[in-house]
Amino acid sequence: MIREVVKAHPYTDQEKVAISALKYNLKSIPVVDKEERLLGIVTSDVILDILHSENIEDILRFAGISKYNTFAAKILQAPAGILTKLRLPWLILGLFGGLFAAQIVNFFEGSLKTNFILAAFIPLIVYMADAVGTQTETLFIRSLAIDYRLNVRNYFFKEIKVSLFIALTLGVLLALISFLWLGLPRIGAILGISLFFTIVVAFSLGLLVPHLLNKFKKDPAIASGPVGTIIRDILSLAIYFSIASLMLKIF
Repeated sequence: MIREVVKAHPYTDQEKVAISALKYNLKSIPVVDKEERLLGIVTSDVILDILHSENIEDILRFAGISKYNTFAAKILQAPAGILTKLRLPWLILGLFGGLFAAQIVNFFEGSLKTNFILAAFIPLIVYMADAVGTQTETLFIRSLAIDYRLNVRNYFFKEIKVSLFIALTLGVLLALISFLWLGLPRIGAILGISLFFTIVVAFSLGLLVPHLLNKFKKDPAIASGPVGTIIRDILSLAIYFSIASLMLKIF
């Protein structure tokens, strides 16, 4: 049989070489020049080393560590001052995001006083938004890494369908559980509708933030996690309390 040879060039990114080996179930990848002459071979042990180092690098970038040489050995050997400098900016950003979220809660203080049960479900709403958003970001970034020619438009449409189904399922489930547990149909409706819109927004942010970073030639693994979490938390609270205030006034 004549098959298209899976090969790499001297300038091919090492991560793409390792992913090609996994995709086509190969133990080694030939390296050729422009005239297709064999220059060497990327062996299986080198492929494993590449996968290991790239995995560590991605994990560190999810934590916001990107300006320092991100190989694990050098990170472990870095002095406390360097590590503090790498981590502190993201934590400061999160601090201000948390203060803004606190102001949102304070703005809806009246609704919380008359229906204190709503405050008990704040952690649930925020957690579900973060869980869905982080899951979406991780899958999207991995898809971009595996297929650099990924059709983003088709991927978005598929994920939107998935988000609507998941949001509807979880929203209805929460509304039913709340109604049976609390015996308050109005509170159950507020929780179900809030969770539905929160999950849809979390899905959208999970796709939009990495896509914009990638479009502007930035590594989406660097800031997608920290920035996306802050935005999701703020929007989740705003959606939850806005729907609660509106429905309490109507009903």
